[in-house]
Amino acid sequence: YVLPRLFQEFREQNPQITLTLTEGSSAALSEKLLERKLDFFLEAEPLQDPKIQSVAWCTEEIVLAVPARLPINRELAEYCYSFDEILKRGEPGQKKPPVPLQAFREEPFLLLQKGNDIYERSMELCRNAGFRPKTVLELDQLLTACCIARDGKGCTFLRDGMARFLEDGGRLVYYKLGDPAAHRPVMLAWRKSAELSRPAKALLEFLTGTQPQAQKD
Repeated sequence: YVLPRLFQEFREQNPQITLTLTEGSSAALSEKLLERKLDFFLEAEPLQDPKIQSVAWCTEEIVLAVPARLPINRELAEYCYSFDEILKRGEPGQKKPPVPLQAFREEPFLLLQKGNDIYERSMELCRNAGFRPKTVLELDQLLTACCIARDGKGCTFLRDGMARFLEDGGRLVYYKLGDPAAHRPVMLAWRKSAELSRPAKALLEFLTGTQPQAQKD
């Protein structure tokens, strides 16, 4: 969600360089990196491969998105953010306490499939709150989970930055989580032994010097 703006800025500074963006699983992208088919990639966790170097590029927060029509929201009004409120939660007087996640132990959940970092964190967050989520659907894409949640089918864990781009028409409400597992780094990785090309060096310098604007609490 931050890449379009950053890539536009980079292109304005370096019009002679063409960027190609590839999406895929962590395993597939790390393999492509080692095969020199990629110069860099972004990942949610530090990589353990000794041939890959990574640095923390930014951090993001995981929030809980809940269908607004669920009755439980009335019980948790003091913790609940509307769409506009979650965007402004860093402003004075807008901060609310993190929700006790165990309050959602009987609610339906929409989770990503196993192997995804958001899935692992979702399970950890629920486990730390003392329950196993009642999963009604497992999905490939977070955007799909958000759309189904918006239709009232279940709760889902969402990257806070993504919420800024999902105008929901008041059909979702949001909750902050007090668990440290709700905060994760975004790592920028590249091959240790590789001699970066001049365009790759320019992009690395730009990315490491241009941090995405973080949401402040």
